[in-house]
Amino acid sequence: MRARMSKKSILVVDDDEGLLKIYRELLESEGYKVVTASTSREALSKAEKTRFNLAILDIVLPDVQGDELARELKKMDGNIEIIFITGYPEFQSCIDSLDIGVADILLKPLTRDEILRATENALIAGDDGTTSTHSPLSRMKAILTGGFGSLFKHAQINHLPSLN
Repeated sequence: MRARMSKKSILVVDDDEGLLKIYRELLESEGYKVVTASTSREALSKAEKTRFNLAILDIVLPDVQGDELARELKKMDGNIEIIFITGYPEFQSCIDSLDIGVADILLKPLTRDEILRATENALIAGDDGTTSTHSPLSRMKAILTGGFGSLFKHAQINHLPSLN
């Protein structure tokens, strides 16, 4: 599988330079070509010059929020896969962006395995035009599109506290 993914190009955008370095080293060690940016404007500039298979975007960026950046990247290349990463458990901006085809949403702090699994799944989905039904995002989409009844049923099945 590593050889198949080795030529894939990934744009990683986060305002934390330390995390950018970690993401770059991890993904490059797996054979991916990685370009990083710390702002949305920098990311868009790089995307004008290079075609990326995947963009891993922090939601909270210093200039333009990650969901808006995702929309712009999708306008530039409708085939780019998007993964959101965030340190905030409030996913409203992510949920609002589901219509643009987000592959996954990851909550910081991330493990090595989470990043690699989400990256591989997004790139495979991009290759065959499908979305994994086993990802947390797919489960969230199913709950959200099922309406409140589905949400309450999901809460009961997973023993979440009552919403009353």
